[in-house]
Formats: sequence, C-alpha cells, structure tokens
Amino acid sequence: MTILSKLNSYMGLADTDYLASRLLILSGLPLQGLAKASEAIEKQFKLFFAIFERIQNGREISQRELRQYGHNLLDQLNSYNQLIPQEHRLGEDWKELMVMLKDSYNLRYPEHWKEVHLPIELSKLDQAYTYLRNNNVNNLPQEIRSRGESFGTFLGDIWTEDYILRIEKMGLKTPYEILELNNNSYENLKIKADKSSRST
Repeated sequence: MTILSKLNSYMGLADTDYLASRLLILSGLPLQGLAKASEAIEKQFKLFFAIFERIQNGREISQRELRQYGHNLLDQLNSYNQLIPQEHRLGEDWKELMVMLKDSYNLRYPEHWKEVHLPIELSKLDQAYTYLRNNNVNNLPQEIRSRGESFGTFLGDIWTEDYILRIEKMGLKTPYEILELNNNSYENLKIKADKSSRST
C-alpha cells in the first residue's frame, strides 16, 4: 500500500467510525458509540503522525512505527502535543475527553466492569473530531487533499444518490443526516458541499 493510499484509507475509516459512533450514541447506545469514537480519534491521531513524518522528515512512516503509538489515546495526545508548537498544544479538556474515551473502550468486556458511568458529551466529541480532521485535511498531500475533503473518502463512494434513496425509503437517516444531527461543529467541518447536501 502506498503512503497516499494509507492516508486516504485512514481518513475514510476514521470518518465511518465517527459516523457509527454518532449513530450509536444518538440511538441510546453510548457504550458502543464511545468505543467507536475512541477508534475514530485514534485513527485521526495516527493519520497526523503519518502526515507529520512525511512533511517534517520527507519519509513514509511504516506500519510498525504507527503500531508503536499503541491504542492509548492519552499517550497519543501527549505524542501529538510534543510534535506541535506550544501555542497549539491541546489542554486539559482534551485530556479529560481522551481518558473518558479510553475508559469507555475498556468497558467493552464485563471483566472491566465495577461501576459504569458514561458522561455523554457528544458536543465535545464532535469538536475534537472536527478539529483533528480539519487539521489533517489541511496537511494532506495536494494530490489527495480534495479526496480528503470528501467525507468517508473511498468508503463514502457507496453513498450514491440511489443508495441514499434506498435508505430514505426505509425511513432511516442518511449518513449526512447522522453527521449533521445535533452537531454544533458541523458547519466547521471541512467537507465538500456536494457531499453534505446529497441527502437534500
């Protein structure tokens, strides 16, 4: 897989994880939704690390190097903050969100259950995802930047007008409606207008 394909794939998978997390949370399944949100944020962090390596050092990060960042969102946040200028570093509110997402991810199996408390703050998740995604889109290589502005990238290609129509005929919400629903960060999300308006 080329680096451009890898970057495109990480963006598309992160987008669909985020969309799934919103759908689950909005449907009253917070535990499952926050686990998917954790995966979406992790992919955006790892996408940043891959882009950073390409821009700063002119090299492609290997899959092994990406794996070394692990799955701990707090560690990934710390690594992120070490690579960016101090005035742009993410603070305590981000740490709180990463801890909450990490804890939620660990609750997927009952062996970790003692007392389950899930503070659902969808607006903070939306803000965080929008910030990371927009930052990554702005720094994608020029040849795939336009692709990155398409929500879902290659995975979003299945959302044709016919596919959207079939979803609507079943009385379900389209991917774009799920993305926009109760999302105060939606207007700030750097995506192509035609992608967001296809459901109208």
